[in-house]
Amino acid sequence: LPQVRIYVSAQNQQALMENAPESTKIYKRAFMQYPDKSIQRIKVRYRGDNPLNWLFEKKSLRIKSRKKRLFNGRRVLNLNVPQNPALIELYLAFSAAQDAGILSPKGRLVEVFMNDQPYGVLIEYDQPGEGFLRHFGQMPVNLYKGEQAHIERSESIDLDLYDNPSLWSKVAVGNDLPEKDYSDLKYFLDLIRRAVNNDQAY
Repeated sequence: LPQVRIYVSAQNQQALMENAPESTKIYKRAFMQYPDKSIQRIKVRYRGDNPLNWLFEKKSLRIKSRKKRLFNGRRVLNLNVPQNPALIELYLAFSAAQDAGILSPKGRLVEVFMNDQPYGVLIEYDQPGEGFLRHFGQMPVNLYKGEQAHIERSESIDLDLYDNPSLWSKVAVGNDLPEKDYSDLKYFLDLIRRAVNNDQAY
């Protein structure tokens, strides 16, 4: 498998867990070996609100390169610890989506080393956002994230994301609508609901 080598000081690793889960979202200074074998400065944090991502010894990571030193043409990548006994389930899902022509993160299995110590086999994939869209040659469009779980859950509100556009947030903003305009998402969610019993909408 391709190797990914990351170097993070013990102090920064400790800081990431200082006040979890809030501290897990704050990037810390680190270094990574690039394909040309050079060691480049990056930022790293633990990823996700699900404690399974960062509660155990092996943690899922999110890395961010400098704008002028992209990693294989990408700036933000996830290194995900598989949460399913079938280690390649997520990898196969990304591969199937790409084979079907669906815009989705490009995933690969990598062998990760942390401070030159074996860290295990993780799944590397793009973080959806503006950089993700540009990497795949897409014009800037609205890209939404909807989540009603863990610390991102809105209390006292129905869990169904498809009934409430206000539960979604933009991770990429298109040029054709104001940033606070969610009319395209409202239309899409309404169309999904109507398609259940309306042939024309379907």
